[in-house]
Amino acid sequence: MELKEFEYIAQELRQRALSISKGYGLNASESDDIAQDTLLKLWTLHSQIGGKKNAEALSVSITRHLCIDHFRQKTQVSLLDIRPLVDEQKPNPHEQLESADNAEWLKRKLRSLPPKEYQIIHLRQTEQKTNAEIATLLGLEQASVATLLSRARKRLLQEIIKKNKYDNR
Repeated sequence: MELKEFEYIAQELRQRALSISKGYGLNASESDDIAQDTLLKLWTLHSQIGGKKNAEALSVSITRHLCIDHFRQKTQVSLLDIRPLVDEQKPNPHEQLESADNAEWLKRKLRSLPPKEYQIIHLRQTEQKTNAEIATLLGLEQASVATLLSRARKRLLQEIIKKNKYDNR
């Protein structure tokens, strides 16, 4: 795709990206940023884009992925940060003991993960590294990092569910 052709369809692609990102519930400023990033990514790929239809399809895909990335960055919470979400006056001794037990239980479960999964979840949740950064650090493919992270989270979730079923008996 040449510069003239890209300039010709850029405004239409921008409007489409704005529409999609607003559909995800982003405000005007965030939507504008997503649209701008979409056009930048499209321009970096302009030599590989075949035509208008390919550019439209690619822009939709890029916009969706950027929106999802935006929400992931916004809502990431550390698993090891076990402070209560509601700031209470002062927990009673029973709540303090229960909280300490839960924190110790979670640490044990994290240490019981396979070494690679523990390392990846630690880098992601504690050190706030991206999947790409983790892949570079550990010499893995980015897809492998995502898979191992998902497995680790799933194992922890299953352990939490088992613990809650046992505690509620």
